[in-house]
Amino acid sequence: MANLIVPIVALYVALWGVGFVSTQIFLHRLRHQFEGEWIRLGKPGMFFNNNIRSSISLMRYIWGRGYSRLDNPKFTKFGNFLRSVIAGFVLVFALTIAVLIFSTKENPKVSNHSTELTSPAVSPVAGHPPPQT
Repeated sequence: MANLIVPIVALYVALWGVGFVSTQIFLHRLRHQFEGEWIRLGKPGMFFNNNIRSSISLMRYIWGRGYSRLDNPKFTKFGNFLRSVIAGFVLVFALTIAVLIFSTKENPKVSNHSTELTSPAVSPVAGHPPPQT
């Protein structure tokens, strides 16, 4: 399972990129085509006015399909696409966590180094014989 990490991380990065650009486009269209709705949401942005309140408000708006009330089929379709990207992002994140958990259960050893400092024939303290077992 550990060999799945690289493709999962690649998918995660790709979804992040698509989500970042899509969110930027979504916010731009919301601001310029539906300014009243954008103001009602607290003027969310990717960089400016990006706080926890506006982020939560935007995620609720997207996840709850608030954009579909605007009666614009093209914007609604793009909002559904963005919602799918966010869902994919969450699923890939959960998959990554599951792979990490199950890959450590398969191989409980953290490292291949021996925990023994010295061989049994050599004493760790100079001049003393090794302990008898």
